Amino acid sequence: MPCALSASPPEAFNPLGASHTVTFVCGAAVNLLPGPTGAGYPPGCYDVVASLSDSSNGSDASFDSATCGIANVGGGSTVNCAAQNPLCPAGTVSQGGSCVPNCPAGFQNVGPRCLGYTTTVCPPGSTPEYNNPGLIQDCVSPADTTAVPSNEMTVTFNSGSPHAFLVTFSGYIGTTAAGTCPDGTVYTPSVTLVSASATSPAVVGPACAFSVIAQKKFVEVNRLSVQLLGTPCGGGTTLNTGMSGLGHPCYFTVTAFGTVVLTTNVDCSGPNIPPTGSSATSAGFPAGSTYVCENGVLSVQNIVVPFVPITVTATGGYLQPTCYPAYLFSTTPGPTPLPSATAPPVTPGTPEPPVCGAPGQTTITTTTDNGQEPPSAGTVTYEGGVVSGAAPPGGTEGVTATFTQNGQPIAGVEMFAEAMFPDQTVTCVGKTAAGGSAACDFTVPAGETVGSEVPVYVYLIDQCSQYVTSDYFTVGSIFVPLHNPPAPGPGPFQAPAPVGICAAPNGFGPVYVTATMNSTSNTQPPVSSGPVELGAPALSTPVPTPGSPVPTATPAPSPTPSPTATVTPTPSPTATPTATATPSATATSSPPTAPNIRFHVVAARVQKSSVGNEKGVDSIYRGEKVYLLDYFAVSELPKSVKGTDKYSVLSGGHTIFSVTYRNSLTKKDLGHTSARYAIFQVPGTAGYGNYTFTVAMHYGKVTSSKSWHFAIVRRSFRGS
Repeated sequence: MPCALSASPPEAFNPLGASHTVTFVCGAAVNLLPGPTGAGYPPGCYDVVASLSDSSNGSDASFDSATCGIANVGGGSTVNCAAQNPLCPAGTVSQGGSCVPNCPAGFQNVGPRCLGYTTTVCPPGSTPEYNNPGLIQDCVSPADTTAVPSNEMTVTFNSGSPHAFLVTFSGYIGTTAAGTCPDGTVYTPSVTLVSASATSPAVVGPACAFSVIAQKKFVEVNRLSVQLLGTPCGGGTTLNTGMSGLGHPCYFTVTAFGTVVLTTNVDCSGPNIPPTGSSATSAGFPAGSTYVCENGVLSVQNIVVPFVPITVTATGGYLQPTCYPAYLFSTTPGPTPLPSATAPPVTPGTPEPPVCGAPGQTTITTTTDNGQEPPSAGTVTYEGGVVSGAAPPGGTEGVTATFTQNGQPIAGVEMFAEAMFPDQTVTCVGKTAAGGSAACDFTVPAGETVGSEVPVYVYLIDQCSQYVTSDYFTVGSIFVPLHNPPAPGPGPFQAPAPVGICAAPNGFGPVYVTATMNSTSNTQPPVSSGPVELGAPALSTPVPTPGSPVPTATPAPSPTPSPTATVTPTPSPTATPTATATPSATATSSPPTAPNIRFHVVAARVQKSSVGNEKGVDSIYRGEKVYLLDYFAVSELPKSVKGTDKYSVLSGGHTIFSVTYRNSLTKKDLGHTSARYAIFQVPGTAGYGNYTFTVAMHYGKVTSSKSWHFAIVRRSFRGS
């Protein structure tokens, strides 16, 4: 009886040990069955009874619990709701033994109708009634036809055997006013619908008998399958990130398969028994399910069982890793800043692999997939860009972004913004809040040219996928008021949402995952997938992050040491004598003025020694002493000039070390590459992860800077 009576789910597959609930609903269409004229009973579902049987062996089974409307009625092989007669049809609720309309908020039940009064206009969906021309007397609203607990009967049960079960709901509904029954029901001339009480006689009349069934299969899970989705971890090629503990992520799913016994004591060669190996999909089983008949037992195997609780463990990799934009570890410089207002070339709508690694999890608890082919998690929608569009040198420019999945805002999405000035790159980071929006700000360097157009990339990272969009702003001579409220830039763009579970390497070598199911039923043995390889990133020679190389014809410089630095944010360093030179030990943040000069920072490197060979390292340890080197070249210098060298180490946008030294450029620096350094003692409490070393030289009216990316790693995780 569509729309009148239903049992849901009509068929379901559960692993052993998982309780299952079936819900019977007395539908809104039953309101149209008041019984023959003068019958004297309200529309509803009467004498509803639920019974449970084991279809595999033909025996009765028992419910663990049941409800009739809002009343708990216990369990057993049958459950009877006659004491609650009737179950009211959807759209009505029980009140004083009758079923009255379930009125929306703002309306009251008045007789058979939902009425609300207003002197101006009726709420949407309601109908006005007038008593005088132009005056509304009442607003009439239809009842809400959504089923509520008083319209339902629920039964819950479990099984320790991989058997099929049949749940049957039976009872009576009224006839039409003409005394006929709907299709699928049986006319019954005399039914006691309401028992006699001390104050009223029994209600007896013609009614329509119904029966609604639901099928349930408890499946013994006997196989877990791990499937790699797309490319392997590490991208299937030698990693070239320059970071021995990071790599490209990969995705995988875990599917559970099992067996259910349909019937026992059968002749497997009989004419009505499906052949072993034949498909069972026509009988309502998932795709790939097959019949097997052996030793008098007919069963179905290879049944996909969705949402089975499992534990997944990674070896040689991380689950739920931390990810960063790939540009941070690129082996070539990023896109060249454009000379016009055209945004940098990107391909919005296409997820890209970020670089992922620690911190992450090696063991997580999740569930198997639902066996869909192909799997899909829907669509993400994102946009991002600058806020004001014009900020002056020394001023602040904002970046905003939004991120949703299937129309729902997603919190916790990492945002990285990259402003590409002609001689340096400035970044800021943010994270989406509950509303799916993120924001961050960066400062326009003081020496930038007014009127120049600066490309800005916005990277959003969610579940190991990277989404990129771009914008630009113009370096202005005055501040431009911000949008109110700040609006994201280009977009919105759409892309496929990540599917499956993400894993990432924690070094070089194979990445394995193992899925395990531990059932709550003592009849279901544990099941494991065994270790499954998701990729084997190969060892590569660490490649430094972007930086202008020293010309091969230039001899390797002898670095000039800066004073020994400490990890305090505003150190007061003292000079440390070296074999080369001893610069001034005075730290300052106010560079002096100077005549016009030409110089630039060639490269920034983190090194294990002060030898000027530009061979930086990509990873260091806690407690280790390293050298922060800046390589620079002077091409024009009318006379010696004083200025500053600033060395900074940042993590996650936060400065953990910064020191500024006063120094000089002299004639001896002309025509070749020189180097200076500061000593950095890595704190013993430094967090593991990714860091950026930035050096900024400011002499005269010129500022130039470069950065180098490295990681502080555990000794056991460091690659060779």
